[in-house]
Amino acid sequence: MNEVFYFGSLNGDGHYLWTSKSERLHHESHSSMPHDFPCRIHVLDNGLIPVKSSDMLALTQGVIFTSFINGWTILSFLDSSGDKRPGSCSVFIMNGVRTVNSVLDAARASYPNLFERFNFAIIPYEEAKSGLQLRQLVEFRVGFNNSVVHRLDLVLDTFHNPLLASS
Repeated sequence: MNEVFYFGSLNGDGHYLWTSKSERLHHESHSSMPHDFPCRIHVLDNGLIPVKSSDMLALTQGVIFTSFINGWTILSFLDSSGDKRPGSCSVFIMNGVRTVNSVLDAARASYPNLFERFNFAIIPYEEAKSGLQLRQLVEFRVGFNNSVVHRLDLVLDTFHNPLLASS
């Protein structure tokens, strides 16, 4: 099965589980719900994003947390582009153990309008954390020299990491 399921606010009407054919799945017993779906629907509603107030990356829109549950790949990230309430998220679920990029590619093909709505980059947590640590190291070494940090930001921006822009 290559279908990508989406949990989130597809049409601005709350968070629900959707098929790639825009069919809303109301509950686990829905006829279109795969019998081996990896978790209960309510778990998808921020249950896979390890939010800690001390981890600003976890609180940043578009930072992906990847989970592998019962042979399924799940990408979860904060997203308030369709629902402005705090803690709103988007989740892509695909059967099989897959790479982040393969799930995102399939999701883009299945939900093109959704991706047009995103006004932020979507990147794995590990990549965001590596870039942020590099910036913090340079800031520490150069004593927050703005011209050096600005040049570093220009280099890091080539990786499309929105978390690294200097304030």
